[in-house]
Amino acid sequence: NENKKQPNVLLITQGLSFFTEYLLSSNCNIVGVLESAPRGYIKKKFFYNVIFFFAIFFSRILKRNINLRSKLKSQNISYRFMVSNEDPGLIEWIHSIKPDIIIVYSMSHLLKKKIYSIPKFGSINFHPSWLPDYRGPNPNFWQTYNLELNPGVTIHHINEGEDTGDIIKQQRYKIPLGISFLN
Repeated sequence: NENKKQPNVLLITQGLSFFTEYLLSSNCNIVGVLESAPRGYIKKKFFYNVIFFFAIFFSRILKRNINLRSKLKSQNISYRFMVSNEDPGLIEWIHSIKPDIIIVYSMSHLLKKKIYSIPKFGSINFHPSWLPDYRGPNPNFWQTYNLELNPGVTIHHINEGEDTGDIIKQQRYKIPLGISFLN
């Protein structure tokens, strides 16, 4: 029905990915993106700042959005970088953009209940493996390492565990022998 309002989506992710690009080009009403810092970010902060500086510099020369922040700025979507669940002002920022649902794809740490319980429709995770077989970070590595030829993807509700929420949908797909889904 064209009269139905699209829900406001807060996307939590790490950088630009095929998934992020897809959501940004879809009909989703993305009201904000929360970019999760990589694991060990505090220890490597200087290194990440140097990389970020060069990414911005070259993206301006090439007139391309090669990082998430600049892509969102060009689309006028609210952006915030998150180092931890305890970042000052994080909860207030999430409330200010009024998400109806949080969608997570690739995040370096678990969300706290005080965050994933904010939206009225809850929070879901797009996990690139068949749960519960490959919980946690880097499931693609472990599926490749284990020569998984029939991996899957899982969409599940977020709860306090690591990829333990109620499963909404799962789908398996075949990988031809000799091809890695890391390609």
